[in-house]
Amino acid sequence: MALDGGSEAVGHVVRCLQTCVYSIDGSARKSAEQQLESGVHHPGFASTLATLATDGTLTNNDLGVRQLAAVLLKQIITKHWSSEAQKFQAPELSREERAHIQAILPAGLADASSKVRTAVSMCIAAISKTDPDGWPGLIENLVGAIHTQRSTNTTLVQGAIRCLSLLSDDIDEQQLPQVAQVLLPELLQVASAQPAAAAAAGTPGGGSGSSAVTATATASAELRSAALSIFHDVLRCLGVMSGVYQRQVRDLLVPLVAPWMPLLCAEVAAQLSAEDSSGWSVRMLCLKCLTQLMSYFSRPLQPHLQPVLAACWRMFAESLSCYTLHLVYSPSEG
Repeated sequence: MALDGGSEAVGHVVRCLQTCVYSIDGSARKSAEQQLESGVHHPGFASTLATLATDGTLTNNDLGVRQLAAVLLKQIITKHWSSEAQKFQAPELSREERAHIQAILPAGLADASSKVRTAVSMCIAAISKTDPDGWPGLIENLVGAIHTQRSTNTTLVQGAIRCLSLLSDDIDEQQLPQVAQVLLPELLQVASAQPAAAAAAGTPGGGSGSSAVTATATASAELRSAALSIFHDVLRCLGVMSGVYQRQVRDLLVPLVAPWMPLLCAEVAAQLSAEDSSGWSVRMLCLKCLTQLMSYFSRPLQPHLQPVLAACWRMFAESLSCYTLHLVYSPSEG
């Protein structure tokens, strides 16, 4: 849906965004902010922001401008998407503009910039939470993207995982059984991926190649952490259920959660390094997931109890040196 005024109007929006991001002139920046705030009253403005956020060619791939466009779009979604929303303020976006925004936003999940992917994910999550009808098929499509693109389009998988992490705490208890059956196996594949740093260990050379390996390792760790966080949120959903329905869902999930046990135990039992804390977040998430699993699946997961206890004891015992270094010794002693 085009903004009234065509390319000239789009150019004006881009200039306002650039002024907000880069100008050191306070009055110019304030004027640009006011024009952007009033833009929602012009049909097509929200669609233009969505296009600018997802299409880098319109801004010469200016990440600051694209990210700001997504931030403003999220604010518009929260206030103007639906008159039934709790925080609604007039005017309401037209049905055509809402449909256009929903059509173009998913492309931003595959953007090369992690900041753009996160900003777009927040817009998508805002729509799902603000629209009275939600976003039908969204979670299924995100899971499908992970399944089909895991080995060929890493950025799309990262974007889909990021978006799911923003949606996972809002999964309805009636949706949980269906969502879990397609989601958990894909998350396990992501969480089980060999960390890039380990895969690249022993690789000769340095310089820019070493920096690239480090960046890839960081992205891999973040992706694994996001997958584990979503898994934890799914398990936590059982806590809000009660009675017969909770038992029915729990029994349905047993075959889906059991394959996670070797991974979780291996991560918790891995050697703990006091000098390198890069893997601590993943380890902590694994420990939280094991706690949830033992709370809700203690009887069906009885065969896994011994490995869980062994892994936790090893982590506890090997944490002594780390505890001593950080909490017992003074900085001069450590």
